Formats: sequence, C-alpha cells, structure tokens
Amino acid sequence: MKNRLSLSILKVEGIGDQSGCYIIIDDSLLDVISVQETEIHENCTEVPLKGVLKLIVKSLSKNSQVQCSVSINLEALPSEGAVWLPLYTSSGGETLPQIPSTLPNTKILISVNQLSLLTPVPEITEYDSSMFDIENSLCKIYNSRGSFEGHDKCKKALGIINEKNKELRNRVLELDNRLQDLNMEHCKDKNNLMQTNHECFSKLAIQLEKYKMHCGNLQIVHEDHIKQVEALQTLFKQEILQREHIEKQLIRITQEFQDYAKVTEDKLQSYEKRIEDKDQEIISLKNFQNISISLGDRLDKDIQVTNLQTQLHNCLEQLQESEFNRKLLQQKLEKVAEYHSKELEDLLKSPTEQHEHKIFELTQEVKKYKQKCTDLENMLDDKYIKDKTKDCGENNKKPIEDMNIRNSELLGEIARLKEGLEQEKKVNENLLNQVREKNCKEIENKLKGADEKFLEYLKNYGIEEKFDRVMDGVFVYGSKKVSVAIKNGCLICRVGGGYMGIEKFLKSYLNEKDENGVNIHKRSQTAVLKEKTAREETTAKPLDRKDSMAKITLISKENTDDIIRIPKTVTNKLSSNNRLKSFTPCKETIYKRLYK
Repeated sequence: MKNRLSLSILKVEGIGDQSGCYIIIDDSLLDVISVQETEIHENCTEVPLKGVLKLIVKSLSKNSQVQCSVSINLEALPSEGAVWLPLYTSSGGETLPQIPSTLPNTKILISVNQLSLLTPVPEITEYDSSMFDIENSLCKIYNSRGSFEGHDKCKKALGIINEKNKELRNRVLELDNRLQDLNMEHCKDKNNLMQTNHECFSKLAIQLEKYKMHCGNLQIVHEDHIKQVEALQTLFKQEILQREHIEKQLIRITQEFQDYAKVTEDKLQSYEKRIEDKDQEIISLKNFQNISISLGDRLDKDIQVTNLQTQLHNCLEQLQESEFNRKLLQQKLEKVAEYHSKELEDLLKSPTEQHEHKIFELTQEVKKYKQKCTDLENMLDDKYIKDKTKDCGENNKKPIEDMNIRNSELLGEIARLKEGLEQEKKVNENLLNQVREKNCKEIENKLKGADEKFLEYLKNYGIEEKFDRVMDGVFVYGSKKVSVAIKNGCLICRVGGGYMGIEKFLKSYLNEKDENGVNIHKRSQTAVLKEKTAREETTAKPLDRKDSMAKITLISKENTDDIIRIPKTVTNKLSSNNRLKSFTPCKETIYKRLYK
C-alpha cells in the first residue's frame, strides 16, 4: 500500500485576475497550473506525504508582473481539508514549520486529500507453472529408472495436459479481461466520487468563508446596536436631569414670587408710614398758613394775589401734566398686566391643579398690591393738591418746592416700578416659552396618540382603507375632512363645525340602522344573525349596499362598552361575492350598537 496526497489549488487572492502557479517538491518542478482569481478551479496533483512543498505564483497580466511564493513542510498540512496559505513577495528560502494564524492580503486556497494505492506484484502465468512442474517430474523419472520406459505414455499425458492448459489459459484471459473491465469501471466510479467529493468540499469551504464574513457583519451590527442602546440610556439620563432642573427652576420662581410679594407688603407699610408723616406735615402747614394769613393782611393784598395766582397757575399746570403722565403710565401698566395675566391664564391651564391654584392666588395678590399702590398715589396727589391750593403768600414757595421734590420722587418710584415690571415681563416671557414648549409637546403626543387609537379603532371594524391620513390628527373620508383628538380620555371626531364621538360618527356616516334580529338579555351580550332564509335570499340575489353587511346588532348593559366579535365560522359562511366593488372591506364585520 502506498499513501500519497492529492493537492488541488482552488483560489488565489491579492495578485490579479489571471495568474500561474508552479508546484515544486524538494527543488523539483512537478506541475504548472493557471488560476483565475474570480473562479474556482478543479485540478488535482499527486504529491508525497513527506518533503518540502513550494508554490510560486506569478501574475500573467502585462500591466503588473507580481511574483509571490511560499514553502511549507508537507507534514504540516492536514490529511484532508481546505487550507489558506500566505504568499510572500520575498520569502528568503525559509520554509514554514506550520500554518500561520494571521494571513496577509495575498493568499492561496488549497485542498488536500489522502490517496491509498496498491503496490505491484510479479505475475506468473498458468502455462509457465504447469510446464515447469511436468519437466521436473520427467527428470525425476528419468534419473530414478535410467530408462525411457513409458515415454509414449508421458507424451500422451503431455498432450492432454497441454490441451487442458490451453483451455485454462483462455479462461484466464477471459477472467483477466473481465477484471480489467471491472477495474476500469471501478476507477471511473472512484474518480467520479472523488471529483464530486472535491467539488462539495470546495463549495463547503467557500460557504464557510461566506459564513465567516456574515458572522463578522453580524458582530458589527451587534456592536452598533450596543452603541445605540448606550446612547439611548445616556439620553434618558439627560432627560431625567433636565426634568429635575426644570422642577428646581419652578421652585426657585415660586420662591422669588413669594419674596417679591413680601417686598411689596413692606413697601405698602412704608407708604402708610409716609402718609402718616405727610398728615403731620399738612397739620404743621395749616398752622403755618394761619400765621402767614395773619402776617399777609399787613402786606399789599394786590401784589400778593397776583403773585399767588401766577404761582398757583404754574403749579396747577405742572400737576395736571404730571397727573396726566401718571395716568397714562398707569393705564399702560394695567393693560400690560391684564394682557400677561390673560396669556398666563390661557397657557397655564395644562399644568396640574396645584400649580393653577398657586398661579391664580399669586396673580390676585399682584392685582391687589397694584390697586393699593394706585389708590395710595391718588390719595397723596389729592392731598398735596388741596394743601398747595390753600397755601398762599411768599412763604408758600417752600411747600411748592417740596411738592415738586415729592413729584420727582414719585416719578423715580414709577421708573423703578417700570424696571421691576420689565424684569417681571422677562420672567413671564421665560415662563410662557416653557409652558408653550410643554404644551406643544403634549399636543404632539396627544395627536400621535389620537391617530394611533383612531387607526386601531378602524382596524377593529376592517375599514381603515377608507380613511386617508393627511397630517397629524387629520384624516380624509371621501370628500370629508375629519379631525381627530382626545378630550378627557375620549376619542372625538370633528366633521365640519361640530364635534361628535367616534361611535356616533361611524353610525351616522358608515352604517344604517337595522331594527331586526335583536336578542335581548339582561346580563349578557350576544350577536344575533338573521334567519337562514334571509341569508339564502341574499346569497341567491346580488346584494344592495344596505344588504351587503350582516344584520348584526349588539345590546350592551349599562356602564359597559365591550364589543363581541362575530365568530369566524359565521363570517366564513357568508359569501365573499356579496361585497360591493365600492367597498374594499367586507361590511359584514362592522358592528352596530344600541344604547339604553
């Protein structure tokens, strides 16, 4: 038995489209094979089990002439299987002791199979053996007796034996021919089996490489999914932090508002104290007025009257201008406050009840404080006007100057109040922007939830194809525009200018009333079909639009909205030919409801 290896080159990568491979074993050229990179070649070469295998690959293209080689011990190769071997441009005559784990871009795929052959045996024909035995026997007889007794008998026996030998030779030839034919068939079958096995093995090797590539791609996709999950987790954490930040800002704003309310209370108390001081000043001025009147009688009355009239006229004009400006500012402030309070009331309806209650109380307190400020300012102005008109004489110049100073102080306070108002406006604008963003998000979520619920509701009836979605919260049914929204947890449709429930809409626009086939139970809900005769008539005749749907009614108990579906056995009995062409879904699956 001789053992040898069957070596075949399947594929070459990294050299070119066409290349030639030189197979050298122990520095002797064994075979030359042409290989294409894009195709798998079927070629077999027998090599011994031991020795040094050297493969030299050259590119056959005119543009690039690349030469790569690899040398490896045949003992390092497996007995059966496909192996990738590296190709080096400059190997330096070194042989690889084993197959490396990492491969470069230039590589070659080889297939190895083990072959077992029988050793040749020397053959002796039947004629030679028989004649040799007969001559030996004759020599023995001649030597023993020393005479030719029975020579004729021996010749006759030799003739008979020769004839028999001829027959045996012919028979042996026939058997040899049959054996050769059988051996030829056996070799052909063996070669075919080896070729099919080799093809299957090469295909499996290619599939293995493809699966390896696919596995690598799946690993990349898995890593991408892991990265996406991590990104979503970080985004979720950021959203939680943002929510906490917004809650802290809300607490800070409420605290600032409370502090502002306390400051306004302190200002009111200071204003009351000032009013008391001014009352005392008025009393002292009245006393001074009496003294000045007693002294003024002695002076020239005409000069005093003219001077006082001019002074009073100037003072009155200044007071009227200041009062007019103050009233304009007060009206503007009131309008701005009312406008912002209305916007706050409209925009802050969506938060929780606690926030609404707090905001309402704070707005009421602000209005009260503003009203108190305006009343106090009016009282101060009226008292000053009365006091200054009563004053007369040259000595009254000082109170007028004091009044001008007081007016300037009031104007300064008004300017401060304006600055405070502007700051409050900025705070209100920030709050309004936050509330608007929150409301927009809630509206988008509501619209999305309304669209999904409306589509689920239509799918239950099998009529989702009749409604075309135009945008968020808007559908089209035929020539009618239907707006969908969720209010107080209920799905509501708007058609034209009025709102109605989804069930009422479907009942009025899709279904017609049918009073027949009602089965009333006190504690159960059942769906009753019409009698068999009615169904037979409908299947025999082409159905109208009214008759195209099964006559089904549903009677529900109080405080229940459950719907019982028609069994599949019942719907299968109904003919599919009874559908109208204008209706894509079968109207046999649409339900009616009767409410108590």
